[in-house]
Amino acid sequence: QVEHHRGDTQHLQSHAQLIDSLRTQEGLGTEEKDLLDEVLNKWDRCNELSDERKETLSAAFNQMLDFEKTLADVGNFIDTVEAQLIENEGVPLSNVQMVDEMIAKHKEIQAAILTKSADVELANNLGENYKGLTDPAQADVIAHKLDELNQKWESLKGEAALREAALQRARDHTAEIDSRLGDLMTWLEEQEAYLKSCGPVANTYDDLVAQLDEHQKVHARFGDHQEEYDSIVIRCQELLTESEDPTVGESLDDKLQDLGNKWDSVYKASMARQRAIEEAMQICHDFQDSVNAILDWLPDAEAALESLDPISDDYETISDQIQELLQLSCFMADQNTAVEQVYTLAAIRDETGPALSDEEDKRYKEMGDRYKELWNKIGARQDELHSRQEALEAEEDLANFDITEWKKRFLRWMDGNHERIIDLFRKFDVNKDGTLSHQEFKDGIIQSGIPTPRSCFPIIIKEFDRDDSNDINYREFAAALKRYEFKPKTEGEHIDYEVQRAVDRCSCRRRFNCVQVGEAKYRFGNMQKLYLVRILSTVVMVRVG
Repeated sequence: QVEHHRGDTQHLQSHAQLIDSLRTQEGLGTEEKDLLDEVLNKWDRCNELSDERKETLSAAFNQMLDFEKTLADVGNFIDTVEAQLIENEGVPLSNVQMVDEMIAKHKEIQAAILTKSADVELANNLGENYKGLTDPAQADVIAHKLDELNQKWESLKGEAALREAALQRARDHTAEIDSRLGDLMTWLEEQEAYLKSCGPVANTYDDLVAQLDEHQKVHARFGDHQEEYDSIVIRCQELLTESEDPTVGESLDDKLQDLGNKWDSVYKASMARQRAIEEAMQICHDFQDSVNAILDWLPDAEAALESLDPISDDYETISDQIQELLQLSCFMADQNTAVEQVYTLAAIRDETGPALSDEEDKRYKEMGDRYKELWNKIGARQDELHSRQEALEAEEDLANFDITEWKKRFLRWMDGNHERIIDLFRKFDVNKDGTLSHQEFKDGIIQSGIPTPRSCFPIIIKEFDRDDSNDINYREFAAALKRYEFKPKTEGEHIDYEVQRAVDRCSCRRRFNCVQVGEAKYRFGNMQKLYLVRILSTVVMVRVG
């Protein structure tokens, strides 16, 4: 329309020279003047209409340009803000400072939206004016653009409002979680500082009781805070589920992990403290119980020892008394483990604590003194019994000792070992001085293994040391043995000689039982079973059955 009007205007102005020439005509008649005036009036009217049309088209064109420009500007603004909202869609629920920064940025966006509202209103006004100036088809296009613009604008404001509400909720939730996490972490740090300030376990039982009572009250607070700890964990899990931003999970996980590590560390330290106190108290209890248990049975053992009969002069009675004392000794030996445990606990307490109280130390010393005294009494009675028994055995040995039989056994032993008198004398003569001292003689007899009661050695030595010179020379040694040298003549004597020589090898206190019931007939051992004995060549044969 502008171009068409420009052509019309050019066509109109092409007649301007003609009109100007007509204005200068002179000598026209009345009718011609009237006709000229009419033409000039129409010319002026055409120019006025052309100018008006030009102004109208120019105004419409400028208005159309302003509308399109405003429409494009608002559209670009909407697209930019929507992109920003999408870019900042995530909400870091675990950081109040970050949420505040995002709220501040969002407020800038909302301020820009508020400022841009004037441009949206201007676009609507321009569009409405534009619709009044254009044809219906174009007016429908403008109306569609305005509707699309207004829908986008309302959608943008709605998204901004939702974003504002989400950020505010995020800040509230984050502040809540931070506050609860901070409070619980502060409490844990206080507990940790308390545990570090507690110092070592007390060194006395009464202080341990007070220490445990105080610590149990402190440790019970973990139960009071356990519900809050679980609630925080559940709330964080809910926030993680609600949030679609992966950074939220990472940040919350870090905070939960820090809290969990601190909780576990302080809780374990508290439990370790309680266990240390309880173990120290248990050592005290074990010590006290063990000492009390020993002191409980010590009077019975002392009474049992005191109730024993005086040491008898009868050998069999003494044997029974030794067995009775042995039973008491076995009972005492069974209690040694408990006593050793008390000594061990006392050593532990002396080294690492808790120290013994005055009462514990008193009872501990009483236990040790009575226990040692009881063992000393048992040992003394045992020594006395054995001494008395050995004395009775010596008396019995002396009463039953036959020097002739002993020398026969000795000669049989020499014969069985193929020992010559001179060789045996040299073997007994340790210092090689040509004589045997009484001690060398006794040592030689003992080393030979010939069963010889020690109480009978004086009789034997007297038999060999005829001149009472305290030394036995070879002549005395040989003379004492040759006077009783025995050579079996018959087979019966030979069998009896071999049997006695074999029995003589027995070194037990109670010799092997062997009884001759007839020629070549003997009863052996405890069962006294009858055996027949024969000699085949040089081998002693025992016929069984």
